[in-house]
Amino acid sequence: MTPMIVPFLLPEARWFVFLVRADGPRPKAAGALQAMQDAHIGNLQKRYAEGKFVTAGPVSDPTKHRRGIVVVGVGSLKEVMACFDTDPYVQNRIMRVEAHRWAASPTGFTAPPDPNKMAEYRIVRVALKGKEPFPAIPGGVGGKFAGEQMGVILTSSVDDASIRTAMDASPAVRAGGSYDIIPLYMSAGTLGAKP
Repeated sequence: MTPMIVPFLLPEARWFVFLVRADGPRPKAAGALQAMQDAHIGNLQKRYAEGKFVTAGPVSDPTKHRRGIVVVGVGSLKEVMACFDTDPYVQNRIMRVEAHRWAASPTGFTAPPDPNKMAEYRIVRVALKGKEPFPAIPGGVGGKFAGEQMGVILTSSVDDASIRTAMDASPAVRAGGSYDIIPLYMSAGTLGAKP
């Protein structure tokens, strides 16, 4: 499959979406589950081709609550939700969309998505306590959620010890902020070379 080329300079409105576990029943038949997964990937590819999605991928959240992420470049929450109208996991309430307006630069996304070439990354989910600047990790793309004391950093580093060192040294964490590190899988090269 040839990777689709999408614009990486997103409009002013950027959204970070967690796809989180909901209460709908998963299909029991393997064929039905595979058809649902294929339709889910098909929706992602369609939105990439439309230039609405920059990246997406599943997460290995130890709580099993967060199932995946999507970075979306549309103007409104209504437009974000419309991007998932044909996603069978959302339609069947197996997952729900948790969308946050995201103050992050799109310039760190360096490669078009290719679902056939996945690589491991990390999400650092940050909870702020004060007005300190949002933390940064070399080679990471991140920012605060608008109107919230939360935000995320995506990084190509899978060295959790180095991530912890960078986070623990940040003024935001020293002032009482907290973070957790969640494994993520996205297209290889999405954030460029590892720092």
